[in-house]
Amino acid sequence: MGSSSIVPNTTDGHAAVWRNGATAPTDLGALAGYDYSDALAISADGTVIVGQSSDYVNGIFHATSWTNGATLPVDLGTLGGNYSTASAISGDGSVIIGQSNTIGGSYFAVSWRNGATTPMALETLGGSFNYARAVNEDGSVIVGSSDVAGNVATHAAAWLGGSTTPTDLGLLGGHNAEAIAVSADGTVIAGNSETSDNSVHAVVWTGGATTPTDLGTLGGSISQATALSADGTVVVGRSNIVGDSQFRLFVLRLAASPDMQDLGNLAASFVLLANDTALAIERQTRIADSVMDSGCTVKTGGRWCASISGVGQFDDGRSDTGVGVLSLGWALTDRFTAGVSLAGGSSGHMDSGAVDTGLSWFGGAWLNYSADQATHTGWQAAAGIAYGEASGTAVRGLGLDNVELAPGDFDLGTLGARVTAGYGFAVDDWVLTPSVGFEVFHSKRSSYDEAADIDFPASFKSLQTTSSTATLAVAAGHSAGAHGRVELQGGAVADLDYDDPTVIATSTIPGLESVSQKQALDRNGIRPFFGATYTFQPEANWSVTLDSRLERAEFGGSLNLSTAARLGVSF
Repeated sequence: MGSSSIVPNTTDGHAAVWRNGATAPTDLGALAGYDYSDALAISADGTVIVGQSSDYVNGIFHATSWTNGATLPVDLGTLGGNYSTASAISGDGSVIIGQSNTIGGSYFAVSWRNGATTPMALETLGGSFNYARAVNEDGSVIVGSSDVAGNVATHAAAWLGGSTTPTDLGLLGGHNAEAIAVSADGTVIAGNSETSDNSVHAVVWTGGATTPTDLGTLGGSISQATALSADGTVVVGRSNIVGDSQFRLFVLRLAASPDMQDLGNLAASFVLLANDTALAIERQTRIADSVMDSGCTVKTGGRWCASISGVGQFDDGRSDTGVGVLSLGWALTDRFTAGVSLAGGSSGHMDSGAVDTGLSWFGGAWLNYSADQATHTGWQAAAGIAYGEASGTAVRGLGLDNVELAPGDFDLGTLGARVTAGYGFAVDDWVLTPSVGFEVFHSKRSSYDEAADIDFPASFKSLQTTSSTATLAVAAGHSAGAHGRVELQGGAVADLDYDDPTVIATSTIPGLESVSQKQALDRNGIRPFFGATYTFQPEANWSVTLDSRLERAEFGGSLNLSTAARLGVSF
């Protein structure tokens, strides 16, 4: 409902309504001889529409109503003057409220009950002006404001049980207050009141109270309520923050100790959660990668090998990871070695702290091929698969002001597979090995519910994402003394496919009942890297390997530093 122009480029317009999903309006007409009408409110079942119709030329405005699908308005009259408007209606359509003036030009709040076409004036608190703002479901409670005697102040007022005599709803200590909304059952009224220091705060009156309850602010000196939910449990409005530097929208669920929450930051909490979820998944893929990369080598004459590795991955403090890997392998032939690996890794808190994956456990299998293990020349190939899970905690709202922390527990599983092939050839005293590799990862985070005892909990659907990459690299190896070997690597990892993790949730936050939020971090599709490896083998059957790699991070402008130490034995 509303209004629509009937003649292009003029002020002529008629009230209009769109029913049953229609995209074309139904013209509700105007009072005879009038050139304009506007629909301002509608009953809960849509059977009664109220508003006004006007004759601009003569300065006349009359409250109007349309009932049971009528397309011509009913004139609701005035208090004797030339102005009235119907601005709100009870949910059941029985009571209409608005404003009208008398023949002497005084303006008063008015009501129309049970189909009346003549307004009834609502009395003031002793002053010369009042205003009705809202009415409850059955019309038994009307709220607004009224001047007091001498017009020295304006107080919030309520007209109860059909009475035209107002009840003064009191103040927070200042001079002025207003009531702007009422719950469907009439037990909760929301509004604003001046405080003793002349600031304005959002307030509520509950259970028939005539003294307001201060709802506070988001940290500044001013807050203003603008709406109240039908069940009387949620107030929304605006407030300035610390320093009074800016206004922010707030939402507040009335409770024993209510706290305003920043509505913008509540929305941002889902963005941070999606970002940290993407980082958590990326760390899981890195742990899986460590498992597939931690095989051991069977030396000539041996049959079995084992290794233990410690890996540290550092991303400028955003999501550091530590991994321990134990591998066992056996020689299938003098060129093929197969094995299994077990790993435990911890990524801790992600960037904003919204996600903590805790300890991850991984298991994997691998197969290595070397045409000539002693010289590292000829074809070199590797394949691996790994799977792991972590039980994590998400705390939505961390790092944001005026947002209640919303914890929840989830499980995260990641499956990874990799194949790499290269060819080594001797160039003077060096062995150069160009290679190409492909990896694919699939991760699934379980559905979960946030704690039920917070103000605005959310329920999250399960999340799945798949990524695949290609790696082009060149390694250059050289002997380093009688028992050592050094190898330098360089290349780039490129995304072949990447599904942005999307957080999908339902919540009880007004305006955010349905959330579908992709991670908002900038993804680097190509990530150059440089690495160095040193292997020390004092005896034929054991060795120590130190490895370091610097790579452009998956997200943002930081760098990933990976370091590893491995002890390997052959027997």
